[in-house]
Amino acid sequence: MTPEQVFLQHRPLLLGISYRILGMYAEAEDVVQDAYIRFSQANDVRDARAFLATIVTRASIDRLRSAKHKREEYIGPWLPEPMADNSISDPALLAEQQESVSMAFLLLLEQLDPVDRAVIVLRDIFDFDYAEIARFIDKSEEASRQIASRARKLVRRPIEEPVLPDAHKQKLLDAFMKACSRGNLESLMSLLAQDIQVYTDSGGRVRAAARNVVFGQDNCARFFLGILKKYPPGSVAVKRSINGQPGIAVFVHGKLYAGVSFAFGTDGKIHSVYSTLNPEKHSGLRKLKKPGLLYRIVARIYTGMLG
Repeated sequence: MTPEQVFLQHRPLLLGISYRILGMYAEAEDVVQDAYIRFSQANDVRDARAFLATIVTRASIDRLRSAKHKREEYIGPWLPEPMADNSISDPALLAEQQESVSMAFLLLLEQLDPVDRAVIVLRDIFDFDYAEIARFIDKSEEASRQIASRARKLVRRPIEEPVLPDAHKQKLLDAFMKACSRGNLESLMSLLAQDIQVYTDSGGRVRAAARNVVFGQDNCARFFLGILKKYPPGSVAVKRSINGQPGIAVFVHGKLYAGVSFAFGTDGKIHSVYSTLNPEKHSGLRKLKKPGLLYRIVARIYTGMLG
């Protein structure tokens, strides 16, 4: 095979590693592209997978360290960049690990320093052995084991926890959209967990956002109904799969305005909502299918904005 063919074979894995370490889709794509350039220029590479994974892991760690100060100065809640499920070129890879790419899990990873985060991603999600990981991060095998043990005390793979069936998630999302579109506060509150949290990431660039995380069933329900009034005229929301979960994409005259993903509990309630309005964080959503003209007309006539 040519170097390009070999690289393309490993690209979904490399993008998956970098995205989970960085929480930034556009930067992960840059890291993977840089890895290809180095790989294409290298001579006598005996293990392409290990070679590429080493480059991607180290580059992702370096970028995450550099991003720390910028994230500390971010205006309002900071969220990882959302990702449309069809941005992953290998559907099987996403299906096997969809919980590990959820917003809830990516936010858990934010508690870890860059090296600890990389080790958890490599070991607990992609099942690299400790000898491989030690080479990737330039530490001993024993040190890699200790890092993983320490990091697991802070985060736990959501894939090990019970999850709500997808069909139930879709029904819950339908009910949420219906309650929002009708302005029904009581119905909306019945769908939300008592301790629900709502994150709206705008980077200070969008008016329809909260500067702080919103907590609690009543506060969040009223926030949803109030914030919808600040959305631009012509806004239409459609269900789309985001970060391995049923979500909502909001378009304004065919242009993406917000990507919204959810965390659902086994109690049949919505436990967290993650709304990304900052247009700089929409690169991972560029493959989302836009609503057609007929859908936009019908949605505006019958539901005002949501449909």
